[in-house]
Amino acid sequence: MADTTVEIDYTRSGKGGKCTLTVTAGGGTLEVDKLDVTSKKAREAFIESVCKKFPGLVRDALSEQLLDIAKKCAGDSGATGTSQSESLVQLCKDVELFHPPGAYHKDGYALCPWQDEKGHLTLPIRSSIFRSWLIDRYFEKFGKPSDKQAVTNAIETLNSRAVMGKREHEVFTRLASRKRIIYLDLAHEEGRVVRITPKRWSVIKAANAPVRFVRTDGMRPLPVPKPGGDINELRALVNLSDDNSWVLFVAWLFMTLNPHGPYPILVVNGEQGSAKTTLCNFARGLIDPNVAPLRRLPKEDRDLMIAASNGHIIAFDNLSGIPGSISDALCILSTGGGYATRALYTDAEETIFNLTRPIIINGISDFASRSDLLDRAVHLTLPTISENQRTEQFNLQERFEQLRPRILGALLTAASGSLRRWDAIRLSEKPRMADFARWVTAAEPELGWPAGSFVQTFLESRTATDGLAIESSPVASAVVDLLNEKGSWSGTATELLTELNERSGGAAFRPLNWPKTSKGLGISLRRSMPNLRREGYLVEFKGPQGKENRRIIKLKKIERAQNTAGESSANDRRHVGDPSQHDDTKQHTAKAIGAIGSKSGNGEEICVWVG
Repeated sequence: MADTTVEIDYTRSGKGGKCTLTVTAGGGTLEVDKLDVTSKKAREAFIESVCKKFPGLVRDALSEQLLDIAKKCAGDSGATGTSQSESLVQLCKDVELFHPPGAYHKDGYALCPWQDEKGHLTLPIRSSIFRSWLIDRYFEKFGKPSDKQAVTNAIETLNSRAVMGKREHEVFTRLASRKRIIYLDLAHEEGRVVRITPKRWSVIKAANAPVRFVRTDGMRPLPVPKPGGDINELRALVNLSDDNSWVLFVAWLFMTLNPHGPYPILVVNGEQGSAKTTLCNFARGLIDPNVAPLRRLPKEDRDLMIAASNGHIIAFDNLSGIPGSISDALCILSTGGGYATRALYTDAEETIFNLTRPIIINGISDFASRSDLLDRAVHLTLPTISENQRTEQFNLQERFEQLRPRILGALLTAASGSLRRWDAIRLSEKPRMADFARWVTAAEPELGWPAGSFVQTFLESRTATDGLAIESSPVASAVVDLLNEKGSWSGTATELLTELNERSGGAAFRPLNWPKTSKGLGISLRRSMPNLRREGYLVEFKGPQGKENRRIIKLKKIERAQNTAGESSANDRRHVGDPSQHDDTKQHTAKAIGAIGSKSGNGEEICVWVG
């Protein structure tokens, strides 16, 4: 019977865990120089070569002896306490450290090998996931846990190296662009992204993309998209009442693939059981799936901005009202703007958020009432679902998962078409959210819509939004009543407040948000000015006049002929939302805004509706 005993002697032959090993077994010897015994891969390769030379050896006994030597070498090199931090830093020699472009940033990033180096992930160095990655790498290397303080010291050192180094990369969440090419992160562990050009879309390795995507807590992967899909496959899964609602929903969904914004806010109303949550879940799940796709609306601006920085789309469920400060913050996120707050545990440093995000909000009542928010909104009201029409949520979700790769592929094809036609599209009269209108108009052939139909539908929807904004504002409603009776009015803010107070029937009949001062009246009136003007009511604030330097407010009901070009009066829009008058309304809108035919660069006919 062959001798299966084995003995391994070692001497240090270099820095770290490099040793010269002498193996004695079966009457023979094997010597290996400068083997890094602290490397798991090196140990496994060594065991394989020894077993080939000495058949019959017990691999476990050989592995245990090598592991003991590795631990001794780690201890001899001081891989505990302070010098353990040095070992942790040395483990990141193959890791790319960088910071976002700019003179100074507090937070650095690392491009880390992932899943046995099948892919790479961009991780914030101070994040919990990078800490876990570093601890795991140390254990793989040395076969022992790392000290908590040593890990903290190493992370701060690596972060300093990143922020003070010369290497710069802009960091994105889910969606990015570079030189008119869009990149969508599929968030797969092996690292794959979709590359969208004006000609086509394709799936590539993240390492081949010129942008860096960061993964955040809660982010879930997208399926690999499939070509040949049709966006209309989604329609059977959502509860939308008419064609106009479907067009607006698809347009909002498609705009989320534009990396730049501004983005309209998707406002979804409907009674209990109208499948609001289902629609919102599907909308987010197609582009930016998350472990918690819909959440409660935060109470503080800071929490809202943190939520926005951790995803491309933010969605809030079951709202009954929106506080004024949060409504303003949502408007900033929709059209772009900065928000700064004091950094935690500091006296003077700031944490700055500069974000633009697609937003979804839903609720039962007309919870979105402020005119500046409604002016940025795509508003959908879902119809009631009868008891015999209900479908189990499990079945809907299962069908959605089956269709999701095809629907995503259809949206990507539309995005490629929009990039291709973008330069050819001109909107003579640009509505609010003009970038949104132009982006969708450029993709109408892929979406299967007649040329110019989206802008027509969008303008019609703005009419209903204006009416809702006026109804939601007690001051705007009171001004409409005043002008419907008198036709015009002129005076100071104080005089107008007195006039409206007298017409209200007394304090007991005034709503809680009724202004108590002339300043409050002016603020409320200014918010509603665009909605009133589009509905045929002109509000003008005049500077100091006369010897008394009185600031005058002039109100006037405008006749149709006096309306701004491209804006029809309230009476002309009376049929909006009435299915029986839908065709007539479309014909009127078409006459009111006109159409211009133009040729794209490739000779394709494009019809652009203009206000």
